[in-house]
Amino acid sequence: MLRTLFLGTLLLFVSFSIKAQQAIQAFIPAGYSILDSSTVDLNLDQLKDCLLILKDSSFEAAHEEHIRPMLLLMGDAQGKFSPWMQNDSVVLCSACGGMMGDPYLGMDVSPGRISLEFYGGAVERWSRTIVFEYDSSQQEMLLKSDAGITFSVMNPDKETPYISNEEDFGKMTFRRFNYEKSW
Repeated sequence: MLRTLFLGTLLLFVSFSIKAQQAIQAFIPAGYSILDSSTVDLNLDQLKDCLLILKDSSFEAAHEEHIRPMLLLMGDAQGKFSPWMQNDSVVLCSACGGMMGDPYLGMDVSPGRISLEFYGGAVERWSRTIVFEYDSSQQEMLLKSDAGITFSVMNPDKETPYISNEEDFGKMTFRRFNYEKSW
């Protein structure tokens, strides 16, 4: 009985995962694959939205700098997604971490909030966290913060915090953000 219940639950989960993947596959351009994804209620309408960070594996291997599109898909009551926002310059490239390699560490999402984490460098190391929050009055994801630390591997206890793009906090939209500005 317990085994049957477990298998039934597992099949339901796999079936849901396959349907969810099929639903988002239409938004992934040919030659791209998913680097990272998450579902959360971004626009605070009580419906799950989808975040996709894409990569072009063949291009990444051959080129140092390239785009990594980040797509925000709005969910509806039927569990389907439609394009909402896209930014090709919010996720740092795979070579942007210098000697440390790909700087992308992951994303932390919660309702109305996206936080992207990066880390890289060589002798001089750095971290960077870019945060966007949903503003219901503008119906936009706006830059909340862009900050991190730097430190030398020769003196790792001496961290220097920094803030980038502070003049854009609460103003810069997700669509217009570029990770190269003021960094």
